[in-house]
Amino acid sequence: PPDFGGSAGSIWRVDGTTGEATPFATIASSANAPASLGGVAFDPTTTQIFVTERSTGLIYRFGLDGSQRGTYDHGTTGRPGAGLAPVPMALASPVDITNPAFNTENPATWGFTPTARRVYGLAVHGGRLYYAAAEGPEIWSVGINADGSFAGDARWELDVAGLPSSNEVSNIVFDPEGRMILAQRGPAVGSYDYSVFAEPMTSSVVRYTREVPDDPSTPSTWVETPDSYAIGFRPN
Repeated sequence: PPDFGGSAGSIWRVDGTTGEATPFATIASSANAPASLGGVAFDPTTTQIFVTERSTGLIYRFGLDGSQRGTYDHGTTGRPGAGLAPVPMALASPVDITNPAFNTENPATWGFTPTARRVYGLAVHGGRLYYAAAEGPEIWSVGINADGSFAGDARWELDVAGLPSSNEVSNIVFDPEGRMILAQRGPAVGSYDYSVFAEPMTSSVVRYTREVPDDPSTPSTWVETPDSYAIGFRPN
């Protein structure tokens, strides 16, 4: 099967047999925004690709032919679903990399949308699209209709709390047992020599299991299930 990945404002498709990479789709709004794309997820049921766009906070969905099929706005659709105030998208000017105010080593000049509407990690599970919101960070989900469109049932899932940092969650994975595994990514670092892309040694991987039956005394239906996994020894 093919694999998909984002780079700049484009999504690329990699053939699983030959390894050949070809352009799949481009998101016009991110063409001039270094913030660019975040997570990518594939839904085998509706055969479409979801991708987060970091300069607007929108989640796009594409058919396998590369055609755009719709968008989802966490700021104006997801947040109100949980009783939070909507955060509309600001109509900001495209980032001008020739402007002296732009600094390749300062992510604050890259055109990221505010954290209240910024999303990153994505995963499809149980007919829903799970996504990570930067503010918190938090995990949310929204239903996927049979025709592939987004359902109007945005749901807050959990606050990612109790970790050493509040770094964004860049990856969401569900294991065969239905447990949700989250991985953080450190804040972006614009190293001029391309040696560092994210702040190191500040992120965690954490796992959650759905409460069965639900504990009414807790706001979320997910509970952390910690474990240890040896990955090696620290260098001298």
